[in-house]
Amino acid sequence: MCDAVMRRLRFSNDEIEIGTRVIKHHLRPAQLARGEPVTNRATYRFFRDAGDTGIDTCVLALADWRGKAAPVDQAIDAAQRATNAFLLDRYFRAPQRVIAPPPLLDGWVLMSELKIAAGPQVGELLEAIREAQVEGEIKTRDDALAFARKTLK
Repeated sequence: MCDAVMRRLRFSNDEIEIGTRVIKHHLRPAQLARGEPVTNRATYRFFRDAGDTGIDTCVLALADWRGKAAPVDQAIDAAQRATNAFLLDRYFRAPQRVIAPPPLLDGWVLMSELKIAAGPQVGELLEAIREAQVEGEIKTRDDALAFARKTLK
């Protein structure tokens, strides 16, 4: 619906992409606020999926919550604000550790070391390694290879 409305109003393709991505992900911070404490892995996944619209998405999520909750439930509101604050804190204060950690290895190394063929499995392993890296479970290239070997078994 957002796409159609923005096209009718003659927004650019880039603006339409931004608007649709923000709307697509704007419920995720609220979902994160309802569960367990937000992890670095969940933060990484949120910003991976929301991309460069992550900050806008957090703002819309809070505005959406505040706009439809009357009167505002203080406990839920506090959880919403805390979740958004956590996401934004990680984005601004720990981007190299949580949002976009430097790769420990690439697909070529993974295929060579584990003797596996190119394909979706390589990408899935690289993503699993990155998520484990974000959580602090692995820190070095050797840790990443050991994790990949263990994941394959």
